[in-house]
Amino acid sequence: MTVSPSRLARPLAAALLAGLATGAVGPAAVQAQSGPRFSCTSGTLTTSDTSDTRPVPRILRYAVAPGTDPTPVGGLRETRAAEVTGGDATRGWLRIDVQFDSAIPRECALPLLLTASTDRGNAGDLAVVNRLAEILDGFEVTAGRPQTMQHLAGALRFSGSGTDTASFRIPIRATTTGRLASHDLKLVLAQDYAGGLPLTVNVAPLPAFTVTAPTAPITAGATANFRADHPVALLPGTAAMPVTFRLSAQSLGRWRSATSASPTEISGGWDNRFTPIRSEAALVAATLPQASTGSVTISFAGRNQTVPITIAAAPATAAPACDPVFVVAAVPGGLKFSMSNRGAGICPAYRVTPRAFSKIVAPLKPVQAMLAPPTGIKPATGISTTFTLDRTVLGQLKPGTRFDFDIAPDSAKAPAAIQRAGITLKDADIAIISARQPG
Repeated sequence: MTVSPSRLARPLAAALLAGLATGAVGPAAVQAQSGPRFSCTSGTLTTSDTSDTRPVPRILRYAVAPGTDPTPVGGLRETRAAEVTGGDATRGWLRIDVQFDSAIPRECALPLLLTASTDRGNAGDLAVVNRLAEILDGFEVTAGRPQTMQHLAGALRFSGSGTDTASFRIPIRATTTGRLASHDLKLVLAQDYAGGLPLTVNVAPLPAFTVTAPTAPITAGATANFRADHPVALLPGTAAMPVTFRLSAQSLGRWRSATSASPTEISGGWDNRFTPIRSEAALVAATLPQASTGSVTISFAGRNQTVPITIAAAPATAAPACDPVFVVAAVPGGLKFSMSNRGAGICPAYRVTPRAFSKIVAPLKPVQAMLAPPTGIKPATGISTTFTLDRTVLGQLKPGTRFDFDIAPDSAKAPAAIQRAGITLKDADIAIISARQPG
């Protein structure tokens, strides 16, 4: 598999990106020439004999190894299988070394692709596309359409090194089973799917994450924080996989910012501003006359951690409480921050401060906003404000870009009173933000 239509063979291109670059020809046309040729610019087969084209080389030998193997290029044993730790930013790369029968100029795009062993070159083979999405880090299928992250796009651009050998490093996605998984792939040269060169990548599971949770009973109606810490840095595609916090029973409470349809479960991502990286969720404990017990289960990449929790009984004379819910959504030109009150009491004013999750050149504006209706935020009512992005920044937005907001009651001075809500942008969100604004 490759990244752009000009680099993909016809069947896989049709399945992944629905197109083939101008100038590529079918096998019959190539066979009519004195020998198959390819364009160094696009990596596609061609009938032209120009300074940009070269004869398709033969592969004399190839070998695979973990990406961390320090053996010089050309020195690997001719093995066909290697084990990596899928999703690990350091140990999650598969190395493929290839020796050709002639030197290939540096940066000359090769008519070479990596695909599933079951690929027969049939256009629109979604089984192959879905299989690759399970293996390659940074490749996903959303609503039937493939999406490729930048780190994978660069890895799959097979190019010459200036010699007759070349080494390629391919990012491998984390396994979702929590166990060792084996994937069969093949290298396909010049659309020769039947003659593809087989290789196997064995994917070891990521190490377990750790969980920090309250050990004492949680006060009725109070907010308790749960945190997962991952011991290794993750590849971008794996880091975008959901971290799920699940409450064992709805009677225990609900997750802050969870949807009304699923108050006991919330999914988020990893915050790479911390070392180790972390994912957090806030639980709003139920207000019940009797104490209750249950558990919270945190899940990621096939691994689960479960911790017990206890919710203390509520005082008999407990006053109606404010129960704020914060939601961030994409709107044309920026992000809309909304708050509603599910409690029976009146909520105070809140200060909302945006914090850029990714390295964006210009921050959201304003730098802080106040949610402050004159009479307070009453039960079953809501309020919102919009943070805008400068048009020059819109081009920097990519799937996975994260924005967080710190929220604190206007009178709060203690760091513990600060809450957080955010959004991880998807393609649909970026399309909404980039839409033309009225006026």
